[in-house]
Amino acid sequence: EEYAHGYAQVPQTNSDEMAGGAVHGDIKLANVMLSDDGKTPVLMDFGSARGAHMTAHTRVDALKIQDDAAERCSMPYRAPELFDVQRDAVFDHRTDVWSLGCLLFALAYNYTPFEDPAAGPGASIVLAAVNARYGVPNPNPYSPKLTQLIAFMLEPDPQKRPFIDQVVALTESLYPQ
Repeated sequence: EEYAHGYAQVPQTNSDEMAGGAVHGDIKLANVMLSDDGKTPVLMDFGSARGAHMTAHTRVDALKIQDDAAERCSMPYRAPELFDVQRDAVFDHRTDVWSLGCLLFALAYNYTPFEDPAAGPGASIVLAAVNARYGVPNPNPYSPKLTQLIAFMLEPDPQKRPFIDQVVALTESLYPQ
């Protein structure tokens, strides 16, 4: 929980790399390293970066966006709207906010929210993510504040999902420095 503040700001701490309206596209544990101070997270591997604002004007556009997401974004961290892209769907930075919520969950519980080990083999990550169906371990070793922060980012409706500045504001109110 002590690192929640830093990790919630991962996309902002990399503003030079993300300048010009881009999203990282593959925020996950393997793409975040700690700086020399051992505390500050740094986002790495911008090979999946793309323009932040996309619209699937046609079914062909929708399939291209979906295929690109399948190729570039790790399934356990992929926003639900990228699994079955609909015509006229609009995408922005909030796909990275979803991935960041998955990352914080994985940091806390050692598995991503849609890879629940209790679900057993054959459980569908896609169905769980699309339905935003996940649970925290019981008993939860963390405060309700961390659960609230993660749930805020894992809003399944991309139009209701917060932008990163809203995530940072909530983080700062929950974990004042």
